[in-house]
Amino acid sequence: MTDSNQLYALTNVVQRCWTEAAFKDVTLESSDGVKVPATRVVLAARSEVFQAKLLGENSSEATVKIDLSGAVLEAVVEFCYTDNASVLDWKAKAAAGPDPNFIPTLFGLQTAAAEFKLPGLSATIGDCVTSYLDQFPTLCYGAYQAWKNTGPAASTSSNLGGILLSRVRSSPMEGLKATSLVSLTSATTKELLEDKKMEATELELFQFLQKWMEAGPGRKNDAMDMVELIKLHDIAPTVLSTDVASSGLVTPDQLMEAYKNQALAAASQQPVKFERRRFSVAPMWSKTMSDMSSPAKSNQSWKADTLEFPPMSSGKYKWALEFAHVDADEIGFAWLGISSSAVPFKSNTPLDEQNGCWAVNDRCRGVHEGGTAFADFEHDLGEGHTITFTLDLSPDQEERGTLSVQVDGNGPSRSLGKFENLLDHLEENPGAGFVPAMAQRDVCVIKALGIPTALE
Repeated sequence: MTDSNQLYALTNVVQRCWTEAAFKDVTLESSDGVKVPATRVVLAARSEVFQAKLLGENSSEATVKIDLSGAVLEAVVEFCYTDNASVLDWKAKAAAGPDPNFIPTLFGLQTAAAEFKLPGLSATIGDCVTSYLDQFPTLCYGAYQAWKNTGPAASTSSNLGGILLSRVRSSPMEGLKATSLVSLTSATTKELLEDKKMEATELELFQFLQKWMEAGPGRKNDAMDMVELIKLHDIAPTVLSTDVASSGLVTPDQLMEAYKNQALAAASQQPVKFERRRFSVAPMWSKTMSDMSSPAKSNQSWKADTLEFPPMSSGKYKWALEFAHVDADEIGFAWLGISSSAVPFKSNTPLDEQNGCWAVNDRCRGVHEGGTAFADFEHDLGEGHTITFTLDLSPDQEERGTLSVQVDGNGPSRSLGKFENLLDHLEENPGAGFVPAMAQRDVCVIKALGIPTALE
């Protein structure tokens, strides 16, 4: 195509309407007096709202007032021409370091996108917010408050509120600073402390409340009122008696009530776990969440972990694990099974070498403390296989407590092993229970497909 023909190509024509003054036939004036030259037909073709404003009764007016701020109006007009806006360049913003004002400035643009019916702009804003929070996750608190401050207008065409709340719920609180919580109101802080889906321990929520109090003057009374929203009895007694007691946020009566609840739980021989998360959207391994490792071979040491789940001591449960990645001929470097809460668990030892673990892989099995087992290893396990465990600790079970292991995928379903006499171990260790466990080297990725489900 000649240079002349290229000049009149459709994409270049629209670009020239954006960059060349000769094609501007109307001036848009923002609520704060900023004037933005534009091309009527381009804006009208992009938005039915602009069409009504620019090609309707005001079609002969040289200047049309738009009830948007200047910065937002410029971005809306730029998007109509280019399908983008320079204000959405989150990479450039991220390169300059965390800016707590960046995401809040996008919400005015989000409101405009809803008002002018520009769904493509709404989606772009959502992607920008998500990408920026990936770089600076603790900014999600201020962003969530800014979104709530915009009212219903910003939520009519976007799920930004849901995205931000999800980020707040899952944001790591380790390293969270008071400066990240400056803009949070008492109402929003209370909302988060009441939220049953916060993926944090009660201690982390208490520390969050402390940092919120430190973020601004006059917050202590509200913070003290909100302590009742935290389950203090789920915080370890050593921490209650030191950090919590010295915070100035709890009364002696509140501490005494927490200690009493802990004592009652211990007296009932129910396992007491002080660092459990309030909520988990996915199976949570105590150190590494749902993925045990990456397939990189840089580190060949063993990694062992247990599922963060109340130890199972009675009843019947089922759960499943999946081999998401397995290097060729390396399945022997993965052990799956259960571990007893009565025996210390080693994070760098395969399950077949740990006391108190009952485990299988496709080549052998490890049995400890008197358990018996049989196994069928006719087929190699590999990528795509799902391993289902069924733990039966019913008191009237003839085999005295069993763990059955089934493999599915890449062929017919088959038994991988069955362990017996697990109730003997529980009787010898009152108060103990079993939790899912696995160990592997970095040649595999194993994912939990669900937390143990109680069976009738």
